[in-house]
Amino acid sequence: MVLKINLKGLQINQVTSSSGLFSGKNLHINWKSSSKKNEAFGSINGQGNQSVNNHNVIFDNDYVDVLRNKRK
Repeated sequence: MVLKINLKGLQINQVTSSSGLFSGKNLHINWKSSSKKNEAFGSINGQGNQSVNNHNVIFDNDYVDVLRNKRK
């Protein structure tokens, strides 16, 4: 889904899961965003294409994908 926001001279073309739009007085403390995506297959384009008996393997040697600080 495409989302476009136009407010006078401000134009926002894309809002993602780590986006923010704020108005007025704001105070943002320790605002963080982390994400990770592993993809293996990709896409098939065109007409009459087939994908049969495929196997996808992702070797992801990360021990920790997202590090977070413990709150005290």
